[in-house]
This record gives sequence, structure tokens and C-alpha cells, in this order.
Amino acid sequence: MARLAKKLQDFEFHLEIQDDQEVILAHALREAICGEDPLMETEVMKNLGDLHFHRGKLSKDSAEFDKAAALYAAALLRCTDPEMSETIKDELEHSKHCRVLLDGCTPHYQWSTDKWSFADRNVLRVAEICDQADRSVGKSEHSIEQIYTEMLVNAIGNSNVFLELEVLKSLGDFYLKKGMKTQQLSKFSKAAAMYNKAMTRCEDPETEQTLHHRVRYMEKMREAASQVSRNASQQGMTSDGTVQEEKLTDRDHEDHLREGESSIARADLDSAEQHFAAALKTVHVTDPTAQQYQREVEPLCKLGDVYSRRCQQTGDGGDFVKAAALYNAAIARSEDQVLNSNMVTAIREVEKLFLKYILGIYSSVSQHDTEKHKKQLKEMRDQIKLEMETIDQQLDPYVHDEDDPCVKEIEAKRAQAVRHLFEKIAQQRKEFISLLVEECIGLMGPPPCKYALIGLGSQATGLVTPYSDLEFAILVEESEECLEYFRNLTNYLNLKVVNLGETILPAMGIKSLNDFYSKNPLDNWYYDSVTPRGFAFDGSMPKASKTPLGRQGTNKPSSELICTPENMTSILQNDVTLYLKEGYHLATILRNPCLIAGDQDLIDTYMAITVKILQADGGKMAQRLAQETLAENSKSNMYTCGKGKPTITTELTNVKNKIYRFPAVAVDCLALYSGITPTTVWKTIKEMENQQVISPDNALHLTVLTSISAELRLRTYIANGTGRSWIILLHKKKPRTLKGETSKSLPRQVHSCGVSDIQLINAEEKDKEYVWHQTVKPVTGL
Repeated sequence: MARLAKKLQDFEFHLEIQDDQEVILAHALREAICGEDPLMETEVMKNLGDLHFHRGKLSKDSAEFDKAAALYAAALLRCTDPEMSETIKDELEHSKHCRVLLDGCTPHYQWSTDKWSFADRNVLRVAEICDQADRSVGKSEHSIEQIYTEMLVNAIGNSNVFLELEVLKSLGDFYLKKGMKTQQLSKFSKAAAMYNKAMTRCEDPETEQTLHHRVRYMEKMREAASQVSRNASQQGMTSDGTVQEEKLTDRDHEDHLREGESSIARADLDSAEQHFAAALKTVHVTDPTAQQYQREVEPLCKLGDVYSRRCQQTGDGGDFVKAAALYNAAIARSEDQVLNSNMVTAIREVEKLFLKYILGIYSSVSQHDTEKHKKQLKEMRDQIKLEMETIDQQLDPYVHDEDDPCVKEIEAKRAQAVRHLFEKIAQQRKEFISLLVEECIGLMGPPPCKYALIGLGSQATGLVTPYSDLEFAILVEESEECLEYFRNLTNYLNLKVVNLGETILPAMGIKSLNDFYSKNPLDNWYYDSVTPRGFAFDGSMPKASKTPLGRQGTNKPSSELICTPENMTSILQNDVTLYLKEGYHLATILRNPCLIAGDQDLIDTYMAITVKILQADGGKMAQRLAQETLAENSKSNMYTCGKGKPTITTELTNVKNKIYRFPAVAVDCLALYSGITPTTVWKTIKEMENQQVISPDNALHLTVLTSISAELRLRTYIANGTGRSWIILLHKKKPRTLKGETSKSLPRQVHSCGVSDIQLINAEEKDKEYVWHQTVKPVTGL
């Protein structure tokens, strides 16, 4: 109530209205919808209901009780707080009772406001009302915005869902036109909020499709306005005689920061988050300059403060991890050393609070451990880079003529050297992760049961890099009794990983920035091109989330990957039979784990059950997995085909998806079809050779092919200094230049590996900074 009172006082000040409480509440409702603040929206509707209820008691007018009941019902529909819901229900029943006492009949409002009455479907009547509203502009003291705001409250008070929907659309159109006229990005945000709210009230498929079209059109107009603003700002001009967009953005930015601070002072963390996220949105662009991303620092810090406080209330360890990620993202953008030092202190405080509120441990936290981990990671990468250079110097088959018999022998030796390098990387990663786990357990105390932390994905296939995401699950001896401990262990481990500073914000799934489960694409708007992308937990995106806590915010059965061996195999089977085509691909990685830390017996038990399931009924499940994998991966490859002949184009190429993935998938599927359970790709090739599934020559070819693709991916990551896997492929026989550059003017040279007759130009996905790579010869026998 204190929060609402402050909000209403602000509206009174701006509107200079002191006596019309309904007008003030109506404006508060509109701004709550614009700010996408459901809690405020609920409170305003409840207070509007109270207003009409008291008017009914004074005037003995049954219509006032009907409006009160309708507004209470609408508030209840939006309410997520159990205590507030009970209060609203009581007031709703009270209003119904007063209505019955007044004239002996029950209210005629629609209790189930999701269902439209016949009157609601009177399109002509609704059109007439909207037309009258449009015609009244200029003839009254009210603006179109005020008129539609009052119509919105009346529609809700009369349970007219159809009119409510049309008013929301009209308000969205109003803000869209305003945004197009003034180039204010905040107007486009308001339009998006109105359209989004209309979609939540819509049950008609055609109307919903219309709203989606409007949202897409609004997004195009917003992007166009942003471009005009950037051009005008660069030229020091204004657009169409309006105030410069930068000044308008600054004003919106400061307003949201101020409102967020006010919300924090009132301990209203939900409102504070929405305001700070809105402040961030006003200055966020997907391709920022240094000056632009510096402006993101303050709202990111404020959001970190919100999550740091929220987790103390909710006891959700994941909120502490998000707080740390927000602070680290701010540090990545800040050039202020004093501020960065303060944020480092805030990060230490977050870990201290995690220990206190989640683990019940009162302990000091040292930054020394984090710095030690960063140093270890850097040393690991530097050592790998040196070993790759050694391989180039000692095992370069391309210094010989391609017909020379020694080429094939050197290729084989190089492939084995690459294999040993990747096996070393996998082992070093296991040791590094195990060290982090031991530090967590050292403070948490010993686990309550046997456990096995199992690596998934490239960690298990033996193709992991020092920049790869961490995909893993936890096998436990018991289930229910151990869950809470291992959930806390997962969050604590994630906190340590996040503090390495290589976790991009979208990977955290912070709903106010990236709501992956919303039907509205505008709710997933934050793009992080600044934070270094490297060693991090697998992201929270719906098709990722290969971590013990699984997918969040989904109505599917729990995907939590903390299970006994028997239950984990049940998840594998369910994924094959129910969800494989949805792209989550749990079965694909759960059938091939490796031990990182813990008890070997648990993973042995799990694999025994898994192999039995895969090979049952003549290997039916294994073959189905292979078929699904092939079908999906055949949709993309590194070639653009024309007239039946493969050609290599000068396009930006994702080396992970287009080049690296193919050999690993080929080996995996061939093994599954042959009744062999894949382990590391290297051992799987050897096993296929031993069982005479492939000849020794083809085993060599597969090993060389796999080593080339894996090395190319690793070199791309190292050249980028991050987990970005984009390169430009240029045909050797037709060397090209980019943006007027000659080959002599291009920057520093790095080595590539054996890729058929191709020059490789490394390119950041966004800033297109090109790096020249050494030309190599084709690989014999492939």
C-alpha cells in the first residue's frame, strides 16, 4: 500500500488532479501495463474495486457493486500472491453479498473473465464506442490517451473483455504512431506492452495473429527509429525537428533508474527489477561501441543489487548466481577502476550471503581463490596454444609434395598428436572442475550419499576445448534425501564458474532480460556481445540447460538431472519416446557420459542399464537415435551445392556447426547402427576397427578427419580468445580482399590445420575483425 500510495502521489503531481481518484487510478493502471508490472496492475485494480464498492455503499447503486465485483475478479485473475488473492476473494464475496442485500439478485458481471459473453461479441457496438472516442478528440479537455485509459477501466468494470481487448490494441496503435512521429524508443516499448497485454486477453486466433503482425511491424519501426537516431547523433542533427533521440533516451534512462531506486527503498524488488531492466533497455544496442556499453554498467549493477537482495528473501540459490553474473557483466563493460573494485567487493558479498542464507555457513570469502582459478584457466590455454605450435613445427605434412609417400604417414602421426592433445585437455578440464567441486564440498560438508558428477557432450566425446560450456549431470545413490544438497552444490559450483567472468548474461535466463519461455519474442531482447564467452555452465535456453537443475520455466515434466542411475535411464527413455524431436536432445548426451568426480560404481551401474536399453530389441532405440541425429544434422553442412557439385562460398561460417560437428556425428551414428555404444570419438573409431565395422584405412581416414575438424574448432576459439566459432571461408584459387583490403594489409598471421584447399579468415560474429590464416593443402585420402 505504501508503494501504491507513492505511485499515486506521483500521478497526482503530473496530472495536477487532486480530487478525481478514479482518473488517477486509471492512469496508474495504464502505466502499470506499460511498465509490465503485474503486481502494480493487480493493486490498482483492487483499489479501483474498493473505490466502486464504497461508492455503491454510499449511493446504494447496484451498478457500482457490479463494477467493484468485476474489478475484483480482474484483479484476482492477475494476482500471483496467495495472501493478496485471499484478500481479493473476501472483498469479491463481500461485494456480491452487498449486491444481493440491495435488490435481491446476484451481480451480472462475468465471473469467468476468460469467457466472452454474447454482448462482448457485439463488434458493431465496440466499433461505435471506439469511433466516438476518436471523434471526441479535440472536442473535450481529454487527450486520446486519457480517453482510451478511461475506456479501459470502464471495459474492465463492465466485464466487457472484447472492448478491453480493442482498447488495448488502440492504445498500442497510439503509442506506435507516437514513436514513429517522435522517434522516442520508450513509445515503442509502451506499444509492445499494450499489444502483449492484449495477447494475454485474446482467445480468438485471427485476432491473435493480427496482434503478432502489429508486434513485428512495431519492431521494424523501432529498429528504423534507432537507426535514424544513431545517424542523427553521429551527424549532430535532429530528426524531423524533434528532440534528439539521445536526449530522450537519457531522460527515460534516468527516470527508470530513479523509479527503481525508489522501489528498492520500499523493498519492492519486482518493481525495481522492471525499472532497472527498462533503464538497461533504453541504452542497449546489439552492436555497441565502447561508449554505449559503458552506459549499461549502472543498470546492470542495480539489477545485481536487486537479485542480491531478492535471494535473501526467497532462499533461491540461483538468484545469488544471477546477481554475480550481473556484477561480472558490469565489470566487463566498465572502465572505472574504483567502480570495478566496488563490484568485486559486491561479488564477494554475494558469495558470503550464499553461504549464509543457502548453506547456513558463516564464513569469510577471499578473492584469492577466484584469481587463482582464472590463472589456472589461462595457463591451461597458453600451454595448449604452445603444444599446437609444436605440432605444426614437428608434424607438418604440407611441406612435402602431396604425392610423397611420407605425407600419409605424417598425417597419421599428426592426427594421433591432436588426439593426445584433446585427451590432455579433457583430463585437465576434469581436474579443474574437480578442484572447484572439492572447494564447494569442503565448505558444505561431505555429501549425504554416494554421488558421481558425470560430464556430458564434448567432455565425454573427448573433443572438449578450454572454452567449451560445462554440460553435466549428477548420479546419486538415493534420490529424495540427497536432492537439496546437490541442488545447492550445483548452484555453488555455478557461482564459482560465473565468477571466472566468462558467462554471458543470456545464458543465465534472467526473465526481465531474456524470457525464453514467453510467447512474445520481445521478451527475449538482451544480447551480450561484450562479456567474454568461455568456460561456463550450459546456458538456460530451452534447447540447452544440460545441467543438474535442468530446464526452468517449462510445463514439461521435470528435467532435473540429479537422479539415481535407474531414474536417469528413465529420463533417457522418455526423451527418446516423447521429446526427442523438440530439440532438447537429452537422450543424445545421456547415453554417453564420463566421470568427472565421485563414485565410479554409480556410473558403471548407469552405463550397464543404458547399454542394455540401447541394445534391446535388436538395437531399436540406438538406431532410432542415429536416424533422428542424421535427419537433423543433414539439414546443414559446410557446402552450398549447385548443379550437383559442392562449392565453397565466401560466407560467414560457424566452424562448430558447419565443420566440427559432422565427423563427430558421423562416427557416433555409425557406431550406433553397428551396435557399438559410443564413448570418446577416438576410442569409438578404434572399437569399430577392432570389430571390423570399418577397415584400417577408413579408421585412419576418420581419425584424420576428426582431428582436422576438432583442431580447426580449437584454433578458431584460441584465435578469437573466446568461445566464438565464426570464420570466413575463401577459395584459395580466387583470393579475395575484404572492404578494399589487400592480403598484405590484413592483420597478424595465425596457423590453421589441414582443411581442403581453403584459406581461413577468422571473423568475430559482430565486429567483423578479420585475421589472415595460413593456406594449407588438401588431406590425402579424404
